[in-house]
Amino acid sequence: MLPARLFSNPRSTVREKMTVQISRDGGVSWQPNVLVYDGLSAYSVLTVFRNGDVGIVYENGLENPYEKITFLRMKRKRFK
Repeated sequence: MLPARLFSNPRSTVREKMTVQISRDGGVSWQPNVLVYDGLSAYSVLTVFRNGDVGIVYENGLENPYEKITFLRMKRKRFK
């Protein structure tokens, strides 16, 4: 069994709707997106905690996607 792969990005052409996706087959297919933030968003980075929870740090804002940096920890059950 291949290790799971995570990918985060704004799911639009105008940098909004930050999402995280997971692949359990080496990136051949991806499960439906987990919406992290519905508004303007930009660059992001992911980490996985020892218990399997997923952390994301991402840029976001109301007027533009670079106003602030937010950290969110998500329970691993969101990616089942």
